[in-house]
Amino acid sequence: MIETISGAGFWLALEGIDAVGKSTQIPKVAELLKPEVVSPIITIPEFSNSVPGQEIQRIIERDRFFSLENGETPLASALFLLSDVVSQYEQSIAPALAEGGVVISDRGPASFIAYQTIGIEEKTSLVQKKDAYSWTKTLAQHCLTMPDLTILIQLPEKEMIKRIIERGETKPDADELEFLNRVNVLLERAAEQTSKKVITINGNKSINTVAGEIARICLENIKENMFLIPEKEIRDNFEKENIVNFAVGAAIINEEGKILLIKRIKDDFLGGYYEMPGGEVEADETFKKCLIREVKEETNLDTVSILRISEGFTYIHDEKNIRQINFIIKTKDGEVELNPKEHDQIFWASLENLEKINITKKMKTCIARILKSSANL
Repeated sequence: MIETISGAGFWLALEGIDAVGKSTQIPKVAELLKPEVVSPIITIPEFSNSVPGQEIQRIIERDRFFSLENGETPLASALFLLSDVVSQYEQSIAPALAEGGVVISDRGPASFIAYQTIGIEEKTSLVQKKDAYSWTKTLAQHCLTMPDLTILIQLPEKEMIKRIIERGETKPDADELEFLNRVNVLLERAAEQTSKKVITINGNKSINTVAGEIARICLENIKENMFLIPEKEIRDNFEKENIVNFAVGAAIINEEGKILLIKRIKDDFLGGYYEMPGGEVEADETFKKCLIREVKEETNLDTVSILRISEGFTYIHDEKNIRQINFIIKTKDGEVELNPKEHDQIFWASLENLEKINITKKMKTCIARILKSSANL
């Protein structure tokens, strides 16, 4: 299980010409990633349900290739398509990335550049042919961020034609095949210039084989791009000290730089003492799953991302040595609602007011260090 820690997520864009199987692969890849990635996985279709998105889908159903049949207004058509691309980015992709999600999109900036470049080259004098590519690339770069990874799916022409026919469409004619070959060349060029990393794969394999390859590549790159909770390493290190039980603590820091503490009920373990939200990791849980669960149960707040690991400590409870691992996290905005069976009061602590509350020495030391370092987040 990959435990990602990030204030920003990971964007995978699947690219390729018609019939390579992007739309088929996206839900399959998402399902393969779910057991491995705790961060939310968001899938983005090729076009949105906005007014421009619906109209583009209607045009494509009628004419098949949007840029090949975009009439005598290629610049307007490009801007019309861009409005849907940007709409999806603003409404779905950017918010998901900001909350540490993994986004899988059917196409990215490279497709917009490749398809629209050809239409502009062929059908307008307002932009010189030699400038068509740079014009569309500039539009995309001004409106979108770069995907972290673009996977370009390639198919032999014979297999592409076969798939188009099998889905009930007419065989592409010579002009359409020439168009798609030109698009493919431009896709490779645009992906290299508008994505942080590009990997090309052979799509002429079984659906499940291709999905597995995409998921594997995506996981490898998530590991490279998103900070990971080294859970196995932590567990192995403390096992050498005969510590096999763990707890997690959540450092939730507000805009004023204060950390949320909650007071344990009087008759509980360490009753009357303040602590960070958290609790013991259950047998079937990872650190991150436990953290999300405990924060929700104790405060009713939803964890959206983990910023980093902080200093922890060891304590004894029920004759067990327990190591508490603390994390600085980000939650969705909302009111703190305590579980009255466990806690009865909240306190927003700063370095100046820590002395005013009951708190263990170990907890106090951790909180003070978190507060001193939080300014750097």
